[in-house]
Amino acid sequence: MHNIILCLIAAMLTGSWTLLSMFMWIEDLLVRGPMTSLQHIRDDLKALYMRIHTNVDRVTDVVKDKTGKDLDVSSWEREFVEDLPKQQNGYDCGVFMIKYADFHSRNLRLCFNQEHMPYFRLRTAKEILRLKAD
Repeated sequence: MHNIILCLIAAMLTGSWTLLSMFMWIEDLLVRGPMTSLQHIRDDLKALYMRIHTNVDRVTDVVKDKTGKDLDVSSWEREFVEDLPKQQNGYDCGVFMIKYADFHSRNLRLCFNQEHMPYFRLRTAKEILRLKAD
């Protein structure tokens, strides 16, 4: 299973698109959301954990299907990342989630904010139309 290093999952959690990052080599799961705060998470922690596990279960099913190996994530650390660029409107959560994944997959610091979203929307549309990420 050493071929799978990082798995990025887009999930609708807490009413907003959220990025789940599964680090296979260190058995860690990070949760990042543009409108997610620890207080928001604590308000409905049980429901949130169930949604996370549903999405993680899908990944473990795919790993089993593709490799024949069981992936036990029950002992993995879970971290809710709070020090993130935050969404300031009600419609850019998807763009934030895409940029979290983009920057994270390139090992870049999250150095953007709400003011960058118009540019990122256009850039993402261009990349989709060209079927190539810059």
